[in-house]
Amino acid sequence: MLSKWIIPLPTFYIQAFAANESNQGSIGTLPFIILFAIAFYFFILAPQKKKTHQETIKNLKVGDDVQLHDGTVGTIANVDGKQIKLIDNKQKSAFVQRHQIKSVLNKKSQKT
Repeated sequence: MLSKWIIPLPTFYIQAFAANESNQGSIGTLPFIILFAIAFYFFILAPQKKKTHQETIKNLKVGDDVQLHDGTVGTIANVDGKQIKLIDNKQKSAFVQRHQIKSVLNKKSQKT
């Protein structure tokens, strides 16, 4: 009695759409559309996002407001190679590395 209620999912789809071939064709293309969307994201969108983040990190200047991955927000006081001196709103300073910066909140341009 219990065995007639346990139907594998693919068998259910075959039984449900066997009467109408047009529905069976549309279900067959769904995995390809999903696969295409995933491939588009990983090959096109993700590398572009990474490239723009790397350019932003390279172009950091003194006075920029930044946010770290742990949520700390501060202003850049000194840029020295891979290390950056960061001052938070309580006037405490800390040295962080460039890869710890998540985003630039306010870019201040310096005119010389």
